[in-house]
This record gives sequence, structure tokens and C-alpha cells, in this order.
Amino acid sequence: MRYSLAACVAQLALGDTTNALGSYRKLAERMPGQAAPLVKLANVQIAAKDLPGARKTLLDALRIKPDFLDAQLMLGGVEVPTGVSEFNYAGAIRSEPVKVVKSTLTGLPIMANAEIVLEGWIMKGDTSDEGPFGEWTGYYASDMRPEPVLDIKAIYYRDNPIILGCPPQRPPDELARYRAVTRSALIRENITRAGVPDVKAAWAHEVGTARMLVAVAIKQRYPGHARQAGHIACQCHVGAYAGKYVVVVDEDIDVSNLEELTWAMLTRSDPATSIDIITNAWSTPLDPRIPPEEKDKGNTTNSRAIIDACRPFHWRDKFPKVNMPTPEKMREARKKFGYLLD
Repeated sequence: MRYSLAACVAQLALGDTTNALGSYRKLAERMPGQAAPLVKLANVQIAAKDLPGARKTLLDALRIKPDFLDAQLMLGGVEVPTGVSEFNYAGAIRSEPVKVVKSTLTGLPIMANAEIVLEGWIMKGDTSDEGPFGEWTGYYASDMRPEPVLDIKAIYYRDNPIILGCPPQRPPDELARYRAVTRSALIRENITRAGVPDVKAAWAHEVGTARMLVAVAIKQRYPGHARQAGHIACQCHVGAYAGKYVVVVDEDIDVSNLEELTWAMLTRSDPATSIDIITNAWSTPLDPRIPPEEKDKGNTTNSRAIIDACRPFHWRDKFPKVNMPTPEKMREARKKFGYLLD
């Protein structure tokens, strides 16, 4: 099977006014009796099988110029809040509007800086087998399965277009690194909007492909604050799908630093009392740890561990002090003596 492992953004029309962006792989296959290959759009999970109506419009930008690649591609792979325009979101990140032109077939906006654009229809029930494919978990975790087919009606392209490859591999990989940035910000926003106070930072770690290991830093305000933050991080809109572990730490821990996070977990948590387990959580068939017999039954749920790695609230003032300079002292020392390290 021939894949376009491109930095590609799929744009799906969800009605007269709403467009959704997604980042997906493409499977190209030459069909009998046709002179040109069709492109099968793999993994468009919200497309033909889930939306009402028989036909969906789709624009597929196979590559975006580097100046907008970061914003469009990152947002195509994360959970931007429902009802928020991803074009506007990308424009806000770039501090300038996303330039678009109107397509000739459907009138949908085409990203003006795209290298190649494929436009066509996804018909309900029109599928073809796809896979196996190396997935974001780092495994060939899926078998052959039916996926929606894009019936191409128009192709737009630049002279000598460039297609940028971005294949998923064992994390941490390129996909995990760019998704960690936006997904971490959205997780923090979700937790805060749920009413949890003093959320200082959140990070969806690259080694868990920005899904399976989430760290949250809080300034503890009341008993149960850490557990509240952990449970909401685990089950909020951005954190619910395909998660595994959530670790909640105090604000003195840099949640993006895996060594600091692990140190806090090892020294401030107790295995018998600091871990909550949630069962029957929303996961994916791509989870390699779900037993095959459960997948065969359609059960793709998993469990989650929420680890409270904060100083115990009731005796936090008696907890041993850290034998390292504070970040402020470290900055002062580097400012004063940094010339010795240059």
C-alpha cells in the first residue's frame, strides 16, 4: 500500500458555515479501469459514518508552506473547542489571518499557501479496506479495516509542489512534539474552565505521544485539590481519549521535565494511598494493551491511573525541604556566574 505520509490538513464541511480541520494520512490506490489513482482518506473518524446526510465535502491540503505549517498542522491534530473556528484559532497563534481562496467546485475556502489541494466528496457507506499502518502508539496496532473513500473531483497545485513527510513512529517523535504544545495548553484551559483554581501548568508528555502521560502542576488551596485536578484532567474534553496516567504535582515542579516529574512522583506519592484508578474509560482500538478478545467484542475501553504526587495537604508544612536552590536562585546564579559556563 502506498501512503502519502504528508504534513496534510483535511478540511471537512460540517454544514453551511462550519469547517473542521484534521491531520491525517492518505492511502493512494489505483482502481481498475481508471487512469489516475484515487486517494483513500484513512482515519476520518467524524466523516461519512458519523455525520448526518449522504455526502460530505472535503478539501485535502497535502502540504502547507512552513510559515503556517506549525499552526494549521498542530490544530488539525488536537481538540480545539467545539464551535471555535480552527482558521481563527490558527490566525490567533500566528497573529495574522489565515489567507484563503474560494474553491471552484464547492466554494469552500482553500488555504492559499497550500502546495497541493484535493477536493471531492465522501459518500456515506463508500469505504475500502486500509491498513495495517504504523500508529502513533509506536506499534502496528491495527489490522485491515474499512475506511471512508474520498472521490476526487478537483486538484489544485503549485508548480513543482513540495510534500513534507511526517510519519508516526515510536514516540517521542515529530507528531508528539508538536501536538504536546497545543494539547498541553488546551488541557490546562479545560481544567481551569471546569472550576479548578490555581492550575499553574500542564504538559502532555511526548513520550506518551501527548496523550498517555499528562502532568499537572497546582498550588494547593484545600484538601482534595490535587485529586480534583487529576480527575478532571483525566476526563475533560482534551484528556479523556486514549489516556493512561495523570500525575498531579506541586507548583515547584517543572511538569515538562520528565526527570523532575518522576522525582516528585517517587518521593511525594505513596503507592497504597496516592493512586486512584478509573475503569471503563474512553480509549481506542490502537491501544496495544487492550486484549484482542476484548477488541473483538467491541470493548476498546481502558483504565486510568491518577497519581497524587503533591505534598500531603494536611502536613505539607512539615514535609522535608528540597535540598536544591529555588528556580529564582538558579536564575540569579546563572546571571552572575554564567560567563564561567559559556
